[in-house]
Amino acid sequence: MWRLAAFSAIRRLHGDKHAMRIAFIGHIYHRKTGSSDFLLDLIAPHGQVERFSVDDLGGAAYRSWRRDFEAARYDLIIVWQVQFVLADLPGDHPNVVFVPMYDAQVSGGRIHWNDALSARKIVCFSRTLHDEIEPYGVSAYSATYFPDPAKYESIDNFDDLRGFFWYRRQQIPPELIFKLMENYSFARLELHNAPDPGHESAGNWPCPPAVGALNITTWSSANADYRAILRGCNVFFAPRLYEGIGLSLLEAMASGMCVIAPDRPTMNEYVRSGENGLLYDPNAPHPLDFSKARELGSRARQTVEEGFTRWQAQIPGLLDFVLQPGSGRVAGRAVKVTPRARALGMLNTLKRRWPALGALVGAAAVSVARLVRRAR
Repeated sequence: MWRLAAFSAIRRLHGDKHAMRIAFIGHIYHRKTGSSDFLLDLIAPHGQVERFSVDDLGGAAYRSWRRDFEAARYDLIIVWQVQFVLADLPGDHPNVVFVPMYDAQVSGGRIHWNDALSARKIVCFSRTLHDEIEPYGVSAYSATYFPDPAKYESIDNFDDLRGFFWYRRQQIPPELIFKLMENYSFARLELHNAPDPGHESAGNWPCPPAVGALNITTWSSANADYRAILRGCNVFFAPRLYEGIGLSLLEAMASGMCVIAPDRPTMNEYVRSGENGLLYDPNAPHPLDFSKARELGSRARQTVEEGFTRWQAQIPGLLDFVLQPGSGRVAGRAVKVTPRARALGMLNTLKRRWPALGALVGAAAVSVARLVRRAR
């Protein structure tokens, strides 16, 4: 590892920033969603970026990456959300950055964290996540991302209400959306039935009384199809209980749509209920007031315009934190990935994908730990 550090120092001495080798590791699914593209675009001018995609812990793509990846070849390693990858990186690498997402770190309403994560540099795109992990003594940079509103055509036709909802997760089923709408007449609701794996539904939903037409689609997640239907709507219902950033919500706000979201991170970090959108309690949903939909949509667009200016001002500090090995309190500190830390990471992954099974395994682990302590 000393050779890697020395080689990087020589590169910096000669000012050859473009010679920096950068590894960007994320989930295969994010290749399709493009959720990490904005960060890739930011770092691309500063080095030679090689992108790696893994699937879930133990999957074929993960095993292939683990077998072939040589951390010493890279001056900077960025891990986007897939925290289990961190356990397979050398603890003495001079510059590893972890970018967690709130939705991936929360389970049962609480954040799951461990010391192995705290020993890496952390970039948080959720203020809530940053505030919750700060007590762990992490070296973290907090940033709030906003897209460029100039790339989105503003929707100004609010002569009637036209809703869009992509059913993705069982926590927010169409029936919940129907409940939110029931006191106002909607000309139509575009309901895209394309759930995430494990959240499939029969899809037999009758048209609610307050809706003139319920159009159920099952097209693929092709970006062109998505945007074509979205342009014909003016009310956007957020599809998930939690978000890492919430790019679909931000795009809807940038388009001047009236956005509706659960009162949960990160949506409630962007939406102020009654000012630039509407928030609701997913545990006690009730009919919402859409009388100011046009005004809420206009303010949502303004929020993104103002936020994009702030985001641009944050970029230099973010890049300095990410690119420089000396940034942060933990930079250069060797990370010892203990069996306990690895086990915690695996358990957290299990809890997110299969909550009931994860809770059962977690309870069993706690019981075993208690027995061990008593035996001592």
